[in-house]
Amino acid sequence: MYSLNLLLLMGINLAKHLLEEKVPSEVRLWRAVIVVAFEDVSSDSLNKIDAYRKKEAHTWLLGKSKDFEQVCYYAEIDPEFVKDRYQWLRDQGSVKFTRIQRLWLEYRACYRVYRGTLTKEQRSRIMARIKWVKSKIEELKK
Repeated sequence: MYSLNLLLLMGINLAKHLLEEKVPSEVRLWRAVIVVAFEDVSSDSLNKIDAYRKKEAHTWLLGKSKDFEQVCYYAEIDPEFVKDRYQWLRDQGSVKFTRIQRLWLEYRACYRVYRGTLTKEQRSRIMARIKWVKSKIEELKK
């Protein structure tokens, strides 16, 4: 059902809760949302979309949104327990962003700024940075 590496990453206590079968199907559904977030943050993919998903899951697992707390409560798991486990993994270096993933995130941020920029000079400067980031990604992929 889940990879051994993912279960090890989540830890015995969290994995035990998430894999418990004698819970209603809607609870299992919400637990799957948490598992997907852990899958996303554990990805080392070079793909742009995977880097974006990793960042979103990272932010979500830090537990600063009502959405995170609601999902945990629906999953019948203490949100602090999930957040603490994620922070521990991050502090231990088990979850980290690769150089290419960080560049993809910079690429996205530059494009957001680019879209909101009004002057031609600013757009030109930002586009130069976007092109540099893209070239660096291509270089690192080789």
